Amino acid sequence: LLSLMVVLSGLVLLALGMVTDRAIRDEYHAGLLLLLSYSHTLIKLRFIYATAASLLMTLASTVTDLWIVHVPMHVLFNSTGYLLTANIIGMFASYSAESYMRKDFIHDRTLKWERDRSDRLLLNILPQPIAQKLKQAEFENTDYTIADSFTNVTVLFADIEGFTKLSEQVSPVDLVNWLNQIFSHFDRLAEKHGLEKIKTIG
Repeated sequence: LLSLMVVLSGLVLLALGMVTDRAIRDEYHAGLLLLLSYSHTLIKLRFIYATAASLLMTLASTVTDLWIVHVPMHVLFNSTGYLLTANIIGMFASYSAESYMRKDFIHDRTLKWERDRSDRLLLNILPQPIAQKLKQAEFENTDYTIADSFTNVTVLFADIEGFTKLSEQVSPVDLVNWLNQIFSHFDRLAEKHGLEKIKTIG
């Protein structure tokens, strides 16, 4: 839609230039040059749309000057040369800006992915309230000792009887899978009952 508006604005300028006196026609060409520059920079069209719109306006201007207004050839070469130069400068500017924004976007996405990954790792080790306090202390760059007190607590210690002997009889892969099932079950129970897991293994 923005590209269409730019092209229509350019065509309006060309139409006004056709019906006005030859002495002030250059002012409309100057307006067209500004419009080309704006389409590549201030309006922030995507590179391909800005390039297509600006080249279309340049072509329309050249066709208008050549077959409708019948300007002298040296004037035609000058005006077309100015428009093409503006196109080249604008294309360079919009391509550089779009490339920078794309890299910045990818950088932000990578940072977010890394942040989410570190948050997941942190939550696998620490309870969520403690992890949040650690992150806040890191963000504020302050030394913060985390110590919460509770008037009444119940602590569950669970032990797998004969684990050492069992670990000698099964493969490491089977042992880890079995432990994962047990720990996952405890995690689901803790989440269901609103409990807080402090440690997984001693």
